[in-house]
Amino acid sequence: MSERDDPPSRAARPALARLIAYALPAAPINAVDTPISIYLPAFYAATGAMSLSLIGALILAARIAEIPISLAAGAVSDAVGPAGRRRRFWLALATPLAMLGIWRLFEPPATPGPVYLLGWLLVVIVGGVLLYLNHIAWGSETATGYGERTRIQALRQAASVAGLLLVLAPPILIERAHPPDLERARMAAIAGFFLILLPACVGLALAFAPERSPATTAHSTGRATLTELLRALAGNRSLTRMLLVDLLDAGSIGVVTSLFVFLSRDVWRLGGLTSLLLLAYLSCGLLGMGPVLRAVRGQRKPRAAAWIAIAISAVLPGLALVPPGGAGFAFAVVLLLGLPSAANTAL
Repeated sequence: MSERDDPPSRAARPALARLIAYALPAAPINAVDTPISIYLPAFYAATGAMSLSLIGALILAARIAEIPISLAAGAVSDAVGPAGRRRRFWLALATPLAMLGIWRLFEPPATPGPVYLLGWLLVVIVGGVLLYLNHIAWGSETATGYGERTRIQALRQAASVAGLLLVLAPPILIERAHPPDLERARMAAIAGFFLILLPACVGLALAFAPERSPATTAHSTGRATLTELLRALAGNRSLTRMLLVDLLDAGSIGVVTSLFVFLSRDVWRLGGLTSLLLLAYLSCGLLGMGPVLRAVRGQRKPRAAAWIAIAISAVLPGLALVPPGGAGFAFAVVLLLGLPSAANTAL
């Protein structure tokens, strides 16, 4: 009998409050990439210690290094730690590491050099990878059936979305206050957000979330090696094309978001509204996901994804047409661009 046909009894299911406690760390864990991608390049460039091209190269190097770091972190955290509490062990270990990296990365000295930036980026990546992988694995190992796994991941996704929105609140408040050094004050506010939210959410999960030993989960099976997984991927042309489309989609969105601070501050002359514009973009994507998916209902998913990509491409040139100081025009373009932005991920 399949997992879908053999759901756990209600008595065996963890209470909703305990599952919410598990999901909470997803808010800060998944939000940390947003300020690194959006605010960090402009901030370090403003210090004058490094060129923008060097900053971009260092961030790219750190992202490439994230691949072997993720593989090593996954292997080590699966093998090391007390049975039945392994995920708690690694989240407790990784949280202070991530907090230290975030603090040093977002509140650097007056003229941080390339070694400083790359070193603390790697610290944040190691801490973040350990948090992310073990949090995902914790949910998978806690679930005892298809329905419960869906329930757990839905709560986790809700927390992730909340984190993406909440991380923009501190910079919005700072921008509204108009401090003398906007860039540094904004980064300090973002650092404070994570230094408060991350230990609070992880602490609640450690105290109240359920955890089972991987040996007792219904779906515990032998692990495929990396070579076997790559061979399977190479033999599946449809999955290969899907991953390529996903890579291109994520890359295009990454280009827009990483340049957004420069665009808003230096081209549109709307530096004080940057975070508010980003919040409008993300919020519109979440609100528009349902209507957009309903609009493409009945079409095959590849065709629906193509239409969504065409719609985004049609709006993108509008970013270049926003006049300096044109806040209304900027919000209109950002809202139109955000409307279909989350639908491809949902597909």
